[in-house]
Amino acid sequence: MLGFWGHNSLQVSLETHTLPVITNNTASTREVYMPKNRVQTAIFTIMMVLVMVYGMICYNITLEVGGLSNFVFVEALPELAFMGPIAFLLDMLVVSPIASRHAAKLVGPRPQTPFAMVAAISALSVQLMCPLMSLAATLIIKRPANVN
Repeated sequence: MLGFWGHNSLQVSLETHTLPVITNNTASTREVYMPKNRVQTAIFTIMMVLVMVYGMICYNITLEVGGLSNFVFVEALPELAFMGPIAFLLDMLVVSPIASRHAAKLVGPRPQTPFAMVAAISALSVQLMCPLMSLAATLIIKRPANVN
């Protein structure tokens, strides 16, 4: 199988799972590639953190200024510089281990498809990362007043 850019080297160390796919009343299979080691997991997490944190920062700035413009995308970059590493550390050290452990309990020891495990981990990650990142942003950016 050729990789995304047509090179075999992209898929050398990736674990392959085959998922059933039904299109136009014909059954076929599709291969899904998942990270196998910590380096691949870290690279995937960095990509996801950059996209998700940048998107949420842009969303929050858009709400604050009352509309979306080119200014929002530029204004979000400085905040991404310090919120991105926080999200990466939270995800790698806190959320991923908890989500993986609970997803294994939720799906069972032998899921019928790898998609069930991926969906469970993703759902649990969102449920944990959203409140944690909101708390981090509140403490760092909003600086809540001391209650006497």
